[in-house]
Amino acid sequence: MKGHVFYRRMAQDRPIVERGEGVYLYDPDGRRYLDASGRPLVVNIGHGITLVAHHRSGAPQAMAKLAAQVAYVHGSTFTTAVLEAYSDRLAARVPLIDARFYHVSSGTEAVETAVKFARQVQVAKGQMRRDRIIARWGSYHGATLGTLAVSGKASMRNLYATMFHRRGGTPQDMPHIEPPY
Repeated sequence: MKGHVFYRRMAQDRPIVERGEGVYLYDPDGRRYLDASGRPLVVNIGHGITLVAHHRSGAPQAMAKLAAQVAYVHGSTFTTAVLEAYSDRLAARVPLIDARFYHVSSGTEAVETAVKFARQVQVAKGQMRRDRIIARWGSYHGATLGTLAVSGKASMRNLYATMFHRRGGTPQDMPHIEPPY
């Protein structure tokens, strides 16, 4: 699939999901797929539940319309026309040739993904020992263990600091430097 979304496995084609009903997702040709990834993780009551999308949601009409069509699709398996079109419009505004975007749901996920991507690049280059992220004290990068290890807010880190050290595969604490003021 040619587009501007950066997928985990670029060579794999993904069906474009047009709508969902209950546990099923449908492509534009009407082919039905059992949603075995989003359903157990984040789509608790199923797809296409218009009562949820419209009833007292206060969501803008375009968002309510999309929510009524499909609640969520997992990017490792599916895509949507909206995601592809958004990525194409965004790529037209970014000063990069053939820009690709890896969409996530939060800043914490964005930081965690950037840290993982930086590590993956170093491993691909054969630099197995390059595994440190230098951060500043006082910084905030998220609430997962990985992002807390990079964050510099002691009040948020202290309870979990013993979990940042290399023992049994848990995250490694990262070096911190003082802020510039």
